Formats: sequence, C-alpha cells, structure tokens
Amino acid sequence: MKKGEVVVVCGPSGSGKSTLIKTVNGLEPIQQGQIIVDGTTVNDKKTNLAKLRSRVGMVFQHFELFPAFIDYREPHPGAGQGAQSRQSRSPGERA
Repeated sequence: MKKGEVVVVCGPSGSGKSTLIKTVNGLEPIQQGQIIVDGTTVNDKKTNLAKLRSRVGMVFQHFELFPAFIDYREPHPGAGQGAQSRQSRSPGERA
C-alpha cells in the first residue's frame, strides 16, 4: 500500500477482517509473521503503540457511546432555527 492510500477490507463473515484490522493497531496479538506500518513493526516490543494508533484509523463494528460523554442538549440536524449549538454556549452553560 502507498502512503495516504485508503484501503477497504471486505469479505464474508468470519474471514478475519476484524482480526486483521485489530492486529494492525496492536489490539490483537500477531501469531506469526509481521505487520509493518509506515516503517514501524507492529509486533516489535519497542513499538510505541499509542503513536502507531494515532496514525492508523479504524471504526469498531460495535462501538458504544458512554452516556457521560453525550451532550443531550446538542441540537439534531433540522432542529429548527433558534437552537443553540454547544459551541455558542458559555462553558458554564455547557457544564
């Protein structure tokens, strides 16, 4: 793959798509071989996984939103005029 290239992994259920993506981010152990991301070997014990993960994006299949982090006051698209956005309120009003 070339730098900046967008790659899609697709295949039937159970074919290992999620496992592959998790190994690229160091979330799943690599059984054999190696994966190299931008010159960094993922399964090298010296690899800074936090730095690696900041350069590799992924979306989990079953993500969960933590209720404490959801701003229920945030207007939904098409909420109508006069709805205040979170950015337009003062920090005290957002707390």
